[in-house]
Amino acid sequence: KKKFKSDSDSNSQPYKRVDYWLELAKCYRSITNYDDVRGIFCQISSLKSLTLKAIEEESHSDFLSALNSYVTALEEYPLTDDVVNDQILELEHEFWTQSMLNCCNQLNNWSIMSKHIFIANTTFDTLWSNAYQLNYLMPYAIRSKLKLLISGTEQEQLEQEGLCQFFNNLSSTTNLTPTSDTETTFVKRSYIEKQYPFELATYFLYQKDFDRKYIVI
Repeated sequence: KKKFKSDSDSNSQPYKRVDYWLELAKCYRSITNYDDVRGIFCQISSLKSLTLKAIEEESHSDFLSALNSYVTALEEYPLTDDVVNDQILELEHEFWTQSMLNCCNQLNNWSIMSKHIFIANTTFDTLWSNAYQLNYLMPYAIRSKLKLLISGTEQEQLEQEGLCQFFNNLSSTTNLTPTSDTETTFVKRSYIEKQYPFELATYFLYQKDFDRKYIVI
């Protein structure tokens, strides 16, 4: 008896195909091979025209225009309850977000970077609790907040309490239960020390906390 694919399997095929091509496009973009990036996006008919427009702008190092295009895409096609099952849009949304943050990084625009990471009730703790956010957003979150703390306006510096609290709590042992909270803090501290030693050192030097053992020269 011939087996037919279930609806769920058939519906997942476009998602898997687009996911594959987007990841491949990111690889080519990381080595600035925009000819192949453009070729990939021309093959994916289900993507928004703004995506190809932004990629074209990136390929000419016009990161400001590309940033505006990605921000426009994020604003015009938000992930609302009406599109919660649109897996292709979710993939494209992730691509827009990562690309937008990369453009901010190229332009040293830390305020826009921070604004688009810390939306709604997003904090460093919520970023930590989500694997995708930990891997893709946390690096930009720490970088933008640290840059604003050190070189931002007086008002921007005052708004970076979240970063200060997050870093300071890594060594805190007060108000913790003997088991879960202590273990979580230890795991978090070990991870942050390994992944962001320069950022930690810069932060504590800026705070003139020269005795902090995180600082490794």
